Amino acid sequence: MSKPKKRARRAPRIRLLTVSDSVNIHAVGYDRASKLLRVRFRDGSEYDYHDVSSSTYAQLVGAPSIGVHFAEQIRHKYKTERRRRPRTAAHAS
Repeated sequence: MSKPKKRARRAPRIRLLTVSDSVNIHAVGYDRASKLLRVRFRDGSEYDYHDVSSSTYAQLVGAPSIGVHFAEQIRHKYKTERRRRPRTAAHAS
């Protein structure tokens, strides 16, 4: 008897809110059910941060500087998964 195949868990669809006053962060979004924070950077890269509480997300979007708050309170403190690589600059020939 063969083992049932594990279904790959799909990341939830998260609505991103554009951040207008950050040099590095383009948009952020949060899924409360999965406790997943999604961050899209201005270079086009996108990352998911796992097990982020809703209060941590609220603090992020309410911070005077989302970029500073992200760097100090979130980056390197949560399990991270890259969803999208940075865009590459077009090379002039």
